[in-house]
Amino acid sequence: MSDKKFEDVALIKLDGTMVKVDGTEKKSSFFDFLKVPLDEWDAITFTPEEAIRIKQQLQRLSTGASAAIYLTCGGPEVCPFATKCPYVQADRARKAVDPSAKGIVPIGSECPVEIQMMDQWSFLYAKEYEIEDGNFTEWSMVRELAEIELMMWRINNNMAKSQNSELVQENVVGMTTTGDGPPVPITRMEVSAFFEAKERLSNRRSKIVKLMVGDRQEKYKREAALKQQMIPLPLPPSCVTISTRSSMSPRPWILSCLSPRLKSLRYLKFPRLLPPINSSLLSLVTPPKNKAIMKSNG
Repeated sequence: MSDKKFEDVALIKLDGTMVKVDGTEKKSSFFDFLKVPLDEWDAITFTPEEAIRIKQQLQRLSTGASAAIYLTCGGPEVCPFATKCPYVQADRARKAVDPSAKGIVPIGSECPVEIQMMDQWSFLYAKEYEIEDGNFTEWSMVRELAEIELMMWRINNNMAKSQNSELVQENVVGMTTTGDGPPVPITRMEVSAFFEAKERLSNRRSKIVKLMVGDRQEKYKREAALKQQMIPLPLPPSCVTISTRSSMSPRPWILSCLSPRLKSLRYLKFPRLLPPINSSLLSLVTPPKNKAIMKSNG
């Protein structure tokens, strides 16, 4: 083991107890991430290698249902996408040089190609939509988007095969008889099932994206509304106009007081040109020398 803390460990129990080579035991938090009463399974033991592998697999499963979508590698004779697999290609190249070389195709394990693609697509979607850690709902939506990308990748690989390259296929829709002869199938040309599946996945992806974007638009609208809220100030009922003379903003900034009963300040024109102002900073709003003129109209 590369980790020094397992150098003298012979077995690890499911409750986290580490049994050392000399027979002594030491309690650890190795399996504390499991939210189950581990004491009931303290008789189950693993080697350090097995314990690490099991922990990694269980932690990956905790990401949601998408953890179960990966294909199980069946090798070049079984996998329908073997021609696109870099492991199969490397294995064939190695055995072409040395037929007795050890195989590198991970038969019986989850497909490392699909795992890599899912992780990469999840990362890109999470980065695009700025998903926060701990937001399980949004992470589930991001993982579903990555699932759709993975399923569309499988569909495209199937459609790339010569027998599936056409967008239409001949399907049997019934049987008929002609005299005493054998039944004759009735066929009809229909849209490819792969194309229909791809279209459905595309529609589902669009719906999820709209949900993701819509939630953020509502969030941005709320934040913008809060910034444009009226600022209550105990001011006299007068209008204050600040006119700029700079080339960057040739139009005036106009502030106006409401009625004496409301005693609040609001922007009349060009609100996007105005900086945020609050009651504590109002006294600092003064025109620069020779660049602005302040007028007060009673």
